[in-house]
Amino acid sequence: MERMALESVAETVLLCGRQNMALRGHRDSGRVSLDVQAEPQEADETTDVSTKQQLAICVRYVDMTADDSDATPVVREDVVALMNPSETTGRYLAAAIMKKLEELSLELRLLRGQGYDGGSNMSGAIKGVQKEIRAVQPLAVYTHCVAHRLNLALMKAIKMRQITNMHGTLQTVCAFFSRSANRASLLARCVASECPEATARRLKPLCMTRWVERHDTVMVFLDLLPAVIAALQEVAGTAADTQTVATANGMLAAVTTSSFVFCLVACVATFAITLELSRHLQTPNMDASRALNMVRDAKEGIQALRLDERFPETPDHSSLDLVTTLERLIPARLHQMDEEEVLRVAATYECDLPSPSCLRSELLSWKTRWGKKLMQDRPADALVALGSCSLPNIRALLQLLCTLPVTACEAERTFSALAKVKDSSRSAMEEERLEGLVLVYVHPTRV
Repeated sequence: MERMALESVAETVLLCGRQNMALRGHRDSGRVSLDVQAEPQEADETTDVSTKQQLAICVRYVDMTADDSDATPVVREDVVALMNPSETTGRYLAAAIMKKLEELSLELRLLRGQGYDGGSNMSGAIKGVQKEIRAVQPLAVYTHCVAHRLNLALMKAIKMRQITNMHGTLQTVCAFFSRSANRASLLARCVASECPEATARRLKPLCMTRWVERHDTVMVFLDLLPAVIAALQEVAGTAADTQTVATANGMLAAVTTSSFVFCLVACVATFAITLELSRHLQTPNMDASRALNMVRDAKEGIQALRLDERFPETPDHSSLDLVTTLERLIPARLHQMDEEEVLRVAATYECDLPSPSCLRSELLSWKTRWGKKLMQDRPADALVALGSCSLPNIRALLQLLCTLPVTACEAERTFSALAKVKDSSRSAMEEERLEGLVLVYVHPTRV
């Protein structure tokens, strides 16, 4: 009977955790815990509803435990901890992260990568978290979140005055129609008459942080530009309020200038290239090799838009050097492989190789095996190559390639869950309980 009662209590606790339901009315205190075993890390921080700093720790690893021996391995990214650090210095955060990994029985000797945003306390080369952790584990190469770097590149690109002015005008026009029900209704009628084939029926507000959303805003605005002009003309000609008329006339003059239209079209052409890149970079199973290839494709696409000048070469980083070497083990890229370069990189990770002395022979066998096949029959993906590889040393190197972090987006998704679990009615929740409830909410099928 006691066992049945205990099982009933456990099922109730798990149900409440998965559905984000309070266990004790409006109060949530006590402990809920979840232990997870995994490998390399990503981390990011935010402020919760009670203005406390929260640091999310995620792990990225290759799941090799599929029941089907022929199944392709799976890359997983899982949040394993949520912390409230009392300081935000690189040294303190690094010590806190390493202590938490030790508590979760995640051995630091297995750590092969770190992924953070570009904050100086995280990425600093002298006192940053990545430097402090690499001082203890030199094999944990640092990757600046690729999605964040894309955002920084786009932010840098719009620093041009004309582009900045275009975004400011676009934001003002969107706000002008969204703040009045009558003007919003007028715009909807103009969209129906002027842009009947448009898929969007209203303007989208300009998001200042999420570039995927900003992409959509600019593209929708260009599609609905004839309707926007018609609506502004009607407001300017019929509104009784002189201030509204003046505002409408000002915006009408702004959106019909050649500078505004040119910048809008240029941004749409550029964002059309970066939109899919941004979306794909945020997927949990994105590996470093595929991310690098997609960035190269996007770079070439943008270069084609500006034929007068080439982009400067990408600066050399240790993680980039590692990726470009290991990705040539993928069968579709074997013709680019430099055997001595692979051996040099492998020597750094000798502790990960089952039999390092056999690697040279395995490279010869690997090249011979795939050299007999047509290019279209060779795997072009690191995970697929890993699933078809039986050579232990090459398999270990491919697994390392798949494990390297690409973005810190999983930590960002954890903050979305945090906002749901800890709202204004549960702002006094203790940290240990908060961490447990977030983990149960994020991993509903694994507890």
